[in-house]
Amino acid sequence: MNGEHQSSVEDVVKAVRTSDVFDLFFPHLHRTLLVDLRTNAVYPPFVRLVPMARNSKESVQYLIRMRPGLPRLDNLTMIPWDRYVRSLTTTGVSTVLLERVADTGDGNAVEVVQRAIEELRRLERAELIAAVTGDNYHTVWARRHR
Repeated sequence: MNGEHQSSVEDVVKAVRTSDVFDLFFPHLHRTLLVDLRTNAVYPPFVRLVPMARNSKESVQYLIRMRPGLPRLDNLTMIPWDRYVRSLTTTGVSTVLLERVADTGDGNAVEVVQRAIEELRRLERAELIAAVTGDNYHTVWARRHR
């Protein structure tokens, strides 16, 4: 990946396959796909697109508030994704994510993942348009007016 969060696609796939609780975060969009696959009779799998947390402690506290009846969280895997959202599909990460969520047997959670990926694509498209048109962006070097 580009930027300060260096991870290989293989590492991401391994984390999605093996972690029960993880957040796949998109720094350029300031969003996180928060996934908690722990379940019990009251709590189904939890999948939600949320604003990006400042740190892992904030994500854990959010999950504790949303899912108080589950055991203490032992591990939260934070997975940065600095690539384009469409690369989730081209690299196979979205397939592994959907399979992992589908393995819980909760069809609603699968739909939430699909909608979240579509929302991320929409947000990314809007961000790219804003960058091209200059909305919410400022030039580093401005042309001098003569």
